Amino acid sequence: MMWPIWLKPMLLKGALGASLALNLVLAGLLWWQPDRPPPSPGRLQARIERILPEADQEVFRRAMQAGRLHHEAAQARLRGGFAAVQAALAQQPFDPARLRAAMAESRARWAEFGELYENSLAEGLAAISPEGRQQVAQDMARGDRHGGKRGRD
Repeated sequence: MMWPIWLKPMLLKGALGASLALNLVLAGLLWWQPDRPPPSPGRLQARIERILPEADQEVFRRAMQAGRLHHEAAQARLRGGFAAVQAALAQQPFDPARLRAAMAESRARWAEFGELYENSLAEGLAAISPEGRQQVAQDMARGDRHGGKRGRD
């Protein structure tokens, strides 16, 4: 099928957006609201800390700190990969193979970052009390997306 020339950039942008959306970090999706972007790792961590009992907050923070260097480095590499996708899009003459390669690299960087952050999150949640994990699970089940303890009865 032949696509009109004006539709190709829109399809490409849609494909890029869909590719990135499919690779979002699972942890970020835990508290995502359709009218807001997924929270950054730091915002997600702060949100979980607000939900936790006071005794678990510092334990969780220390456990998350242990993995921070790894997932922050992966996040920096991910951001750096966006420049390659943008450069491939702007290249004249346009080279679809270069764009595919840049998108594949970006997808791999998303996966790397996601895995490292999820590992940190799992370690952080493993370090806290069963009661703390229960509070996080209850908050997720309630769908309380407005600031943890402040939004509770």
